[in-house]
Amino acid sequence: MSAELQIIENHGGIVELSLNLNDQNSFGLAAFTELDRTLKLLASHDKIRVLILHSMKPYVFSQGLNLEEMSSASGELVDEFIRLFYENLKSIYLFPHPVICVMPGHAMGYGAMIAMTSDYRLMADRARIGLPEVKLGIRVPIFIARILQDIVGVVEADHHILEGGAYKAAEAKEIGLIDQIVSPEEMLSAARKVAQRFLKNSRSAMTASKRAIRHRMDHDAIIEVDARETIRTLNTPDAREGISAAVERRRPVFS
Repeated sequence: MSAELQIIENHGGIVELSLNLNDQNSFGLAAFTELDRTLKLLASHDKIRVLILHSMKPYVFSQGLNLEEMSSASGELVDEFIRLFYENLKSIYLFPHPVICVMPGHAMGYGAMIAMTSDYRLMADRARIGLPEVKLGIRVPIFIARILQDIVGVVEADHHILEGGAYKAAEAKEIGLIDQIVSPEEMLSAARKVAQRFLKNSRSAMTASKRAIRHRMDHDAIIEVDARETIRTLNTPDAREGISAAVERRRPVFS
């Protein structure tokens, strides 16, 4: 296991996977590749009952993508970047056991998507969560839009996606986007308490039940469209301007 992703396993079947990518836990191609390998390894683990995703950073879960790396990528690198972008979200969403996402700090963009594809979400009171993609000139995927609509309702999700803002913890809790607000110091212990609920259940029955819960979408067909449209969107002037502006820490000027 690399220094970017750390696994802690206990004998009860709870596995903790922590992000330690960089200061903002932003995802580049190497982190995507390692996460893909790790999630597939854990999904086939014959003892795991619950997966806890969390951050080694006390002030952030993930601020999304490494936009500097993304802005300089081209051709096959972009294709692989987008493939893994969706493959990892799909792996979390369809993970055969309950996934608890623990957010000690902000979860924005891809960080929010990881949280949304999990089953349970715990967040610190000082943290924010949201999808600011439209402010970067980038589309929100169909896959994520559908999941957010399922969680908070169609109107709330649509407004959030089109406005590109961020929810404070209390706001996210009120609309059902997160399940608990917990102090940063107590986050892991709170997540472990949630995980304990599953340990006496039938492992095979939980896996079959989760498969039933997730059956309502044709994931592969949606993600195929999403990948194609995301690549197309990244080649638009607005996306190039939005990503450049974020890297340069200035306000974008869209057409």
